[in-house]
Amino acid sequence: MNTAQNTFIPNPSESTNRNRGLVVFLTFLLGIIFFYKDHNLFLSLNEFWTGWEEGENLASGGNMLKGLALSSFWFIGMYLLFLRPGGARFRFDKSLAFLMVFYVGWCSLTVLWSEARGMTIRQLAVLYFLVTFGVGMARHLRIRDIALIAFCIFGSYALIGLLVELGLGTFRPWRDGYRFAGTAHPNAQGACLCVFGLAGICLLKSGIRRRKLVLFSLIFGIGLLILTKSRTSTGGFLFGVSALWFVQSSRKFKLCSFLGISWLLLVGMLGLLFVDINPVQDLEEVVLMGRGEESEALTGRLPIWIEMTNYINQRFWTGYGYQSFWHPDKIEVLSDELNWTFRESHSSFVDGMLTIGFIGTVTLFLIAFKGFLDSRRLYSATQDPGYAFVISLLAFGLINAFMESGMIASSLDTLLLGSCLARIAFWERSAPAARSLFSNMNVNTMLDNLIPPAEPELAQKGGHS
Repeated sequence: MNTAQNTFIPNPSESTNRNRGLVVFLTFLLGIIFFYKDHNLFLSLNEFWTGWEEGENLASGGNMLKGLALSSFWFIGMYLLFLRPGGARFRFDKSLAFLMVFYVGWCSLTVLWSEARGMTIRQLAVLYFLVTFGVGMARHLRIRDIALIAFCIFGSYALIGLLVELGLGTFRPWRDGYRFAGTAHPNAQGACLCVFGLAGICLLKSGIRRRKLVLFSLIFGIGLLILTKSRTSTGGFLFGVSALWFVQSSRKFKLCSFLGISWLLLVGMLGLLFVDINPVQDLEEVVLMGRGEESEALTGRLPIWIEMTNYINQRFWTGYGYQSFWHPDKIEVLSDELNWTFRESHSSFVDGMLTIGFIGTVTLFLIAFKGFLDSRRLYSATQDPGYAFVISLLAFGLINAFMESGMIASSLDTLLLGSCLARIAFWERSAPAARSLFSNMNVNTMLDNLIPPAEPELAQKGGHS
């Protein structure tokens, strides 16, 4: 009798409170460190939104304070992995887990043939810090919790950027050539706002209490995304939303929608021609987002990519070393050859071939493809909005990787995406959502907590903390 009375029974509310505290802590930690690492309060005063000292610091030894801040991720990750009580039970997806482990191992091997070995070692250290942290975070948080972190951090960055531009007098959307930058380059800010928007859409359907606040913030963020005039990020956001629609719709609905939209577009274009309006020219202006004078920037990448093929062919399989191709000497030589100062190829695929070669780049692509398939399968089985977030983020990343180098860098968005994939690869799957992603939800009956507690049945099976 006494033994039965003294048996410990986990309290779901205590587990929820612990995870709520962890979410708040990680939100502040990630937000502060990555803001210090990647943002500049006075960047909008620079005509071209650039700061070359970052690249020089990276190659010559890096900023000491930033290195110490990033190293803290390793200690926190180890604590989350091995010391913090609770967490999901280890149960890995063999193929996805193997691909992720192989990718880290391959990146590590590139130090053997790297041209800038010191730079490669420093970048590998950052990779190990973030991988440890991401896997540890995935052990204790569900994917929808990670989406909440992304929504809060990137939303805060956008708000800080807006307030900074208002304070500096650089927020002038009525002027020709204006692009919203805030504290980062407009293209980088656009990527942040895209992740913010995709996370907001999934949170709206996950049972979050402050629905109106999330909806208002989402509209606000989409408006700022348009003001960045980042064509890649805007296109990636639309593609991510389309991917959400694709995975949750029936084949019949997709076919009818495609035929209906095609018919409407055809009728609309014919109508415009009848009233003597050129729809092709107007469409071009919309696609260029008011940056027609910079349209050569799209084709301006081609000379870089063509020049990079010469370097890729020399080390097609292995690359030049993880994140170490763009060292100061090579940047200077290439900039002189093309008469344009640049420090990246503006394509994650090209930078991947340059740094980790064909083997590493294909492995990274296979991770994304397998993660997409697993997320779609799990979403179909559970209707959990967290998996929808992964699907949309991978779709956005595919578009962004063609025209920007951010998806292969050690950044906050790649850390959060990697943590989501680690959750699928190494830990128990997320708790099933109560309703479909696009079902009508009664806000008054939602749970009182931002992060709902796990189902008791799943907890007994070793599911969630």
